[in-house]
Amino acid sequence: MKYKMIELFAGIGGIRLGFERAFGDDIETVFVSEIDAHARKTYAANFPDFPDEKIAGDITKVDAEKIPEFDICLAGFPCQAFSIAGKRGGFDDDYHGTCRGTLFAEVVRICERHKPKIIFCENVKGLVNHDKGNTFKIICAAFERIGYKIFHAVLNSRDFGLAQNRERIYLVCFRNEFNIFCRINLHCCELQRGGESP
Repeated sequence: MKYKMIELFAGIGGIRLGFERAFGDDIETVFVSEIDAHARKTYAANFPDFPDEKIAGDITKVDAEKIPEFDICLAGFPCQAFSIAGKRGGFDDDYHGTCRGTLFAEVVRICERHKPKIIFCENVKGLVNHDKGNTFKIICAAFERIGYKIFHAVLNSRDFGLAQNRERIYLVCFRNEFNIFCRINLHCCELQRGGESP
């Protein structure tokens, strides 16, 4: 079976690269969205099957009905509203009239329409404790509401052979009917379900 995936808030395609390395020829990217013009140019250079003109821009203006069917959604939704390096505006973030803190809802909107098997999201570690953990609970609840079981872990790239201390939260959401139970120990990191140990 060849899985179809989309990449939202794609940046330069780092998450896609990881999935392609993991799945090999068994995965195909069918839709990409990235608003930043410089990132789109780099993405197109990294993945010639998606030239700049084929990459959708502002995801808030994309009709979910026009996105091809897919099995896996990759989404590195904006982190500036949650990062300790920024103002941590969260759901009240204002960047030139745009609230970056609520853009995760675009992932929810598109996945509610298409119901992919898996949703894979990445963000900064600061998302976990933003607003005393309430922001993260709201995001998890949004995915649960549309029928997904959520697993998450904060992982550090240095624990995987990279010369970089980069902690990120990863959310892996499976449709409820798959009845997935998951506990994975990665070095000292434990993948957990929606805020509680399974």
